[in-house]
Amino acid sequence: MRSGSLRPARRRLIGVAVALPLASLLTACGFRLRQAPDFAFKSLYIGAPSRSRVAAEFKRQLRASPGLTLTDDAQTAQSRLEISRELREKEITSFSTAGRPREYQLRLRITYRLVDSKGRELIPVNEMLQRREVTTSDAELVAKEQEDQIMYREMESDIVQQLIFRIAAVRL
Repeated sequence: MRSGSLRPARRRLIGVAVALPLASLLTACGFRLRQAPDFAFKSLYIGAPSRSRVAAEFKRQLRASPGLTLTDDAQTAQSRLEISRELREKEITSFSTAGRPREYQLRLRITYRLVDSKGRELIPVNEMLQRREVTTSDAELVAKEQEDQIMYREMESDIVQQLIFRIAAVRL
């Protein structure tokens, strides 16, 4: 006669027996969880327009990076990230038969460069661009405005992640 408490134990044992070979396959292929980037410099100054949301998100994410100090003094920093432009654009891409906008494209564009303490360009002036296609209708006008804001936040996060990877790839 079998007891009902053995079934969960048996399931757990089978789950472990299946999970262990799968885990060993993942480690054998070189899979690793994403880790904090390793920067070639220890201090960074971020110069950006005063209302730059990309710079604010960038600073927020870098504060958690071990071994990197964000500084407010450009003269004492080993490197300076200069975000010279942050531009949000919204362009209509198609119209309905009634002549009203039906689709539009949101764009977030930043221009930046990275220099060291001696003024040498580590990353020359470069531009990043994120795009999102959005459909619209007259009935959902308020919801679409909120969706636009969410899309811009997602694009900001994507740009910040790309920027972190590009800066982490720099070697002095």
